[in-house]
Formats: sequence, structure tokens, C-alpha cells
Amino acid sequence: MNCPQCSSSETLFKAKLNKWLCTDCSETFEAPPADKPTAPTLAASPKRIFFSYGHDFNKPLIDRFKADLEKRGHSVWIDYKQLGTWDDWKEGITRGIHDSQLAVAFLSVHSTRDPGVCRNEVAMALHHFGMVYPILVEKVPLESIPSTIQHLQWPDLSDWQEKHHADASEFDRFYEERLLEIISKVEGEATRFASEAGALRRVLSPAGSDGKFSQHLDGFVGREWLFNEFEQWVNHNSDSRVFWLKAGPGFGKTAFAVNLANRYRATVVGTWFCEQGSVELTNPVRAVQTIAFQLALRWDDYRTRLMPRLGLFAGSGEGQIKEAIEELAKKNLADTFSHLISEPLAGLIWREHKLVILMDALDEATHETGRNELSALISGRFLELPKWISFVATSRPDASVVGHLQRFKPFEIAADDNRNTADLSLYCTRALGRLPMVAGMSEEEREVLCGELVKKSAGMVLYLRMVVDGLLEGSMRLEELGQMEVGLGGLYSRYYSAFEHRFGSEYQATVQRMLSFVIAAPGPLPLALAAEILGCGKEEARRMRLHLGAYLVEGTGGLSLFHKTLGEWLGSEASGVFFTDSERSRRRLGEFLWRCFEGREVDENGVTGSIEWEEFVLEWLLELLPVMPVWNDWSDLSDFAEFQQEQVRYKEAEILFRRALEGRTEDLGEEHPETIKSLGSVGVLMERKGNYDEAEKIYREALAKQEKVLGVESPDALRTANCLGKSLARRKDFAGAETFYQRALEGRERVLGVNHPDTLWSVSDLANLFLDRKNYEGAQLLHRRALEGRERVLGMEHPDTLRSVNNMANVLKNKGEFEEAARHYYRA
Repeated sequence: MNCPQCSSSETLFKAKLNKWLCTDCSETFEAPPADKPTAPTLAASPKRIFFSYGHDFNKPLIDRFKADLEKRGHSVWIDYKQLGTWDDWKEGITRGIHDSQLAVAFLSVHSTRDPGVCRNEVAMALHHFGMVYPILVEKVPLESIPSTIQHLQWPDLSDWQEKHHADASEFDRFYEERLLEIISKVEGEATRFASEAGALRRVLSPAGSDGKFSQHLDGFVGREWLFNEFEQWVNHNSDSRVFWLKAGPGFGKTAFAVNLANRYRATVVGTWFCEQGSVELTNPVRAVQTIAFQLALRWDDYRTRLMPRLGLFAGSGEGQIKEAIEELAKKNLADTFSHLISEPLAGLIWREHKLVILMDALDEATHETGRNELSALISGRFLELPKWISFVATSRPDASVVGHLQRFKPFEIAADDNRNTADLSLYCTRALGRLPMVAGMSEEEREVLCGELVKKSAGMVLYLRMVVDGLLEGSMRLEELGQMEVGLGGLYSRYYSAFEHRFGSEYQATVQRMLSFVIAAPGPLPLALAAEILGCGKEEARRMRLHLGAYLVEGTGGLSLFHKTLGEWLGSEASGVFFTDSERSRRRLGEFLWRCFEGREVDENGVTGSIEWEEFVLEWLLELLPVMPVWNDWSDLSDFAEFQQEQVRYKEAEILFRRALEGRTEDLGEEHPETIKSLGSVGVLMERKGNYDEAEKIYREALAKQEKVLGVESPDALRTANCLGKSLARRKDFAGAETFYQRALEGRERVLGVNHPDTLWSVSDLANLFLDRKNYEGAQLLHRRALEGRERVLGMEHPDTLRSVNNMANVLKNKGEFEEAARHYYRA
């Protein structure tokens, strides 16, 4: 049944209304009685859907929904289908959510129990997607449904089993109506949201924190006093805009942050989790982009203001997305913050309640220079935002953070604070209660044991966790507790005993290599990448990973240490025979990624094609280069800079271009052709970044040196003259631009010939300048020359030829010759 309003075939029959609904334009209409409520065979825009459900008696219904959605072209992720024998549940669920576009949560008595796996799945999905679509499949008390989704509407299928047993044909009708409701959500409301979110995800490239939620939602106890302090601050302290939690290592700051974000989802609207050693998770620009993305998922009005600022809309194509990425890459941190956060927020309707952005482990974002741009942002630019936006920050008492946040009174977890001691006692009591070796103890003996452990922990919940794990795995005995050191020293001692028990003398032969690469990696290390670097199969790599057990966590990005203190211990003298120097592994990892870069495919136009492990070549290699010999190879660095520039990573490209320029200047002198070439490369980058003043200055310097050293009509000098013309044109200095364009064109005609591709580029650039100056006849004449020349030299389908076709169309449109312009646009 096609929609009479827009003619779309994407229509659904709504049984309760006895009408059809168009999911494209939302028009409802009646149909002749003969028409049956059947859905189209395939969805126009298939989705990847994550199913969250309890393993209970509702499985046949959920399987049927899965099958029917897949018949329409959707793919459905469900744990019993996708998780294999070797897969860890948390890691598998995290990957499933990451690889999907939306989530459907089936609510039953089993799935809503607290604590429970499904509740954690819902929390993770809400954090990742910003929305979850619930379906009630059993009668569940309202208070059992997670508060984060209680406000949502859901289809009610709680009596499906009774209907199924009573009348199969009536149940089929009932089921079809419910299926169409779900399809309406998935392919209607969810389609536009997923499309907009997908475009924003491509442009903003937000960092994922699914792994943090997966790791820290389970087993969290205590800290109620801290939650109460937070509630008091949110609801009653209107003057304070920063809630700063300061505590030492092992106090559970990240676990608190994750559970705060989950418990107060209506209040905490954005999160950022720093991670020392991760290039991505210590990058302040990525933090701003990630928070902007999260706000866009939460608030329709913010998303409506943000998308046009980026030149995006629902269904944005590759061209718009690429342009948005390029424009965003030109901005520095301050401009990015204004463009994505402060300016879109300024026009929003005032919120009556305090809303919170959370930033965890700020101290881990401190650069080796001692500067912490994220804490500087909070103490400076973030406080310029509307007063209903506030911040929660957690950190160690690091000087780089304290210096910026010291005017905000911190909520400090002190080791001897009675409230902290009570939390540790609660955790210890519950954890010890699960251990078989204390089952025969009296309640009084357990209290004494717990008291001793809490004293030795020096306030660190991580200390207690390591002791409990040691007792459970047998690397520690109850009678040894009295010999343990207190605090961080005791934690390190526990690491030593646990490693000795688990790995013993086989440590170097079994897992040290993998562990060293996890420590060396500038971010979470994918298991498949680890296997390639180690030169082993994926099965062996998986065995190493399983042997390391809970010491590693695996998020969507890959493997990382379960806690920062483990890496600190392995790199210290306290680790003894388990000392792991990651410097050699950093070099090996860098050399592997460099070989991937060197093996890249380049087409006949010099455009880079596929690169093995490209994401990591882009993200990590610059971080690893300083420990590699190639760091002092100016030619290789320039090649890598060109690649980074091609990928619109201007900040990284500038570091490399400038290092190559400085190196060549020192080694070869200022007027060596290679040095001048490096100078010109910096100029090109400045132009791409939109820094036209700097570009002009560099081009003039490079041109003067090229003319002196190589000659006025050398190809390099003519290329720079053309670049200078382009830079002046961008600054609207049309007269100056024409001078250099003409100079480059005439020189290239003499030296290279009238049909050389470089000559034709000069013709095209001059034509575009004429178009900007509204000299349409001159522009048309030159663009026709460029087009005809490119057709002869490069062929009818070459990208440069088609660019000339598009240029001709632009001229014709400005001249009012719309039919001819349309013909050229169609060809292009």
C-alpha cells in the first residue's frame, strides 16, 4: 500500500487505529477493506539491532521477532547466537553494542532483577546509543524496571503466553500488530535518529567508553555517602559548578564515576574517561568532540543546532561528511570548543535543573610537559557555558589538576575517613562471604579478619580486591594476611605473589610478551594486532589473553590493563623477576606499523589506498616514532606527513612537516632544494588549515629561495607561484592572485607545454579566479580550454576531467544557462 501523500511504499497497518501509517512522512490514511496489514518485504534502510533479553521462557517470542526483523533485511545481535565458547561475556556484549546501531530491551522478571546482567546491558546501551527501545514481555512491577527507561513508552506483550495457548490464530494477529509497532519504531523514528547519529559519529569520531561501563557496573558496593553528597550538590548548591572528587590510587574513582553516570542518567549528560598512555583518551580535542556527540544523542534541540553548523543533515552523503571533517580539522582546541559546545548551547532553552558533564581521571590527561589542557578547560572555558551546565571531575591529587581546580572545594576520599572505612568494610564483608575458606568462621571472626584487612588497605578498595582474588585463586592463605605490607607497598606485594602463583618461572615464556605490548601500546591493543606483532596465531594469542585473566580488560578497542597501578608495578623495581620494560615493545610495535605504512597501496594519481591496520598507523605511529630510527629520516617523515595530511589529520601532519623542515635545515642548510621543499609543504598545510596569512608568508619565502637556487622558471618555483596565487585568492586579494597565477601559467606553458597536467591546473585556477571576480566570459573560455586539454591528455573519466566538467557547470549556472549547466552537472 503506497502512501497517497508522498507515494512511499514504506507503510504500516496500525490495527488499533484501523489505519495505515507512512513511516516516511507520518501521514495516516485509510485503505480499502480488501487490503491486509502486511509489511513490505524489505526495509528501505536495514539496521544492526542489539537485543537485550533474559534467558527465560520468553525465548520463543524473541526468536520470532529476530527472525521476522532479519527477513526485512535487519541484522540482530543476540548473545546466545554471537558469543562463542572462548568469548568473555562482558567483552562480547561490549562488542555487540559497539557493532550495532540501536538496542531493543525485552523486559521480564528475569531481565529486570537487580543486580542483573540485563540491567547492565541496558545501562551500556543507553550510554552508547542515547536511546533504548523497551518491550514488556512479562508483567513486571514498575519499581523493578530500570529508572533510566521508566519514562519511555513500550509495547505491552506481557500476556503473550496466555494468548498463544488460548487461540493460535488470534495470537498470530496479536503478534503481527506488535511486530508492526516494533518495525515502526526501528524503521521510522529510529531511522532518522540513527542516520543523524551516524553522520555525527563519522565527523566527530567520539571515543568509546563502553569498556569502562562493562568493567565497573558489576560488583560495585558502598559510596552511598558520596552519592548523597552529589545529590546535595546537584539539588541545593546553586553556587558551585564543579564537584571535584580527589583521592589517591586504588580508591575506586572510576568505578564511582561509572555508577554515578548510570544511576543519575537524567542528570549526567556527558562523560569522558581519561586513560594514561592512550593517545585518544588524553586528547582534549577528542574529549570535546565526544561530549558534543553525547549531548547530541541526548537533546534533540542541541542536535538540531549542531548539525547545520557542521553542514550535516539526516542522510548526509560522503561529500558532506568529508567536507565537515576537513573544516573541523582546521580548528584548534579553543575554536573546536566554541564551534561544538559553547555556541550551540547558547541558544538552547534554559534548563531548570543542574545538568552535569563528568570527566574521570583528569590527572591521567597530564602531558609530559606538566600541562593538563582538560583541567584548564574546566576551570576556564567550560564555566562560560550556561549556568545550568556543571561538572564532576575525579582525579588523583596531581599538581597539574590541583593548580587549575584548587579554587573548587574537593570532596576528598581520605584513607581514614569513617565513611570510606565503612564502604571498605561493606565490600570486604560481602566479598569474604563468598569465599569457601571463611565459611567455617564465626561472624565475630569474620569481623576481626575484615577489620585487619581494611586497616592494611590504607583506604584502597583495589587492595581488598587483590587480597580476595588471591585467596580465591590460592596465591594467598589466610595465615599470611598478617605479614602483608600496608597500602601501595602491600598492593605491589600482592601483585608479586599473584604473578608468582599464576605464572611462576614461566612468565617470560608465556605471557610477558603480550603484556609488554599491552603496556607499550598508545591505546587499547586489539588481540588480532597483538597476534600479528607477536608472530603467533590468533588461538595462541587468545590463550595468552585467557592466561592473563582479569589483569586485562577487553573493550571495543582492544586489550588494556585492568588498573593503572599494575603497569606502575611492572615498570618498577618492586616487580623483581616480573619487571617488564615496555620500551623495546614500543619500538617493535612502531616498526610493525611503519611496515604497514610502507606497504600501502598508492594509485596512479598518488592517492593512498588500503593500508593494513590503518587506524592504528594513523593514531599510534606518531606517538611511537621518537623511539625508532625513522624519527631522524627526514624523507620518510615527510612521506608520513603527507599521508596524515591526506587523511585530514592536520595537527599530526604539522608536527611531522616541521620536524622534517628543522632537520633538513640543520643537516642541509636553508637553501638546499630539499629544505625549500619542506618549507613549501608547511605552506600547503597552513593553507589547508585555513591559516592563509601564515601560508602566504611561507610561500613568499619559499618562492624567493627557489628562484634564487633553482631558477625563476623551475617547476618547483612555478608550483609555489601557483600556490601563492591560490592563497591570495582565498584571502580575496584577487589582483595579487591574478599576478601569480599568470606568472605560473606562462612559465608552465614555456617549460612544460600547453597540455601538461600542471599547465592545465594553472588554467583551471585562473578560470576559477575569473569566476570569483564575476568575469564569466573569461572564466568560461579558460575552463573550456582546461576541459578540452584534460579530455585529450587524461581521458574522459579522469577525476581532473570531471572536475573541469563541474567547473564549466558552475560558470554556466552563473551565466543563467541552466539547461546547459544541468547537462554538465549530470555528466560530472
